[in-house]
Amino acid sequence: WIELYNGSPTAFSLQGWRLRVTGAEDGGDLRTNEFTFPVTAFSSGGRHTLVYCDEERRSLYHTGFRLSGKGGTIALLDPAGTPVDLVEYPPQLENISYSRFRDGLKSFVFNPLPSPETPNPANGLVEPMLRFDGVKPTSLQPGRLLRLFAQVQTDVGVSSLRVFYQRLDLPNSEVQT
Repeated sequence: WIELYNGSPTAFSLQGWRLRVTGAEDGGDLRTNEFTFPVTAFSSGGRHTLVYCDEERRSLYHTGFRLSGKGGTIALLDPAGTPVDLVEYPPQLENISYSRFRDGLKSFVFNPLPSPETPNPANGLVEPMLRFDGVKPTSLQPGRLLRLFAQVQTDVGVSSLRVFYQRLDLPNSEVQT
């Protein structure tokens, strides 16, 4: 979904407003889609409006297209076609939302506890993900450095990674770092 927040105390009509979404398809080609708000759409003061990005149109607020999980750009256009807000979002994480740190602020964070139609609380950092990709077989020789391959992903950056290991060819060997 895409959530809009009206931080002003005044409601206004969204008639003629559009969302322009550009993102990569599975083949890597960029695709641009547009969603036009229905004539009955209003943005209430201090409230959130949800637009559902789904290929199936089940309501006036379903776009008929999905967001790219590989990242993209979302532009909110006023009736004259002028961009009012522009968000470039990164590749998405499973079951994690990408939202403004707090409603109305410019900074964005990955959020482990999405809060549709309610204020964005500070839910803490998203737990890092680690994928072990294996060992370089030629490095498995006495006196050579062991070469490991892994991928680490986190929303704020990786500063270090520790590997704990133990030799299995020596009984009762100590755990090394």
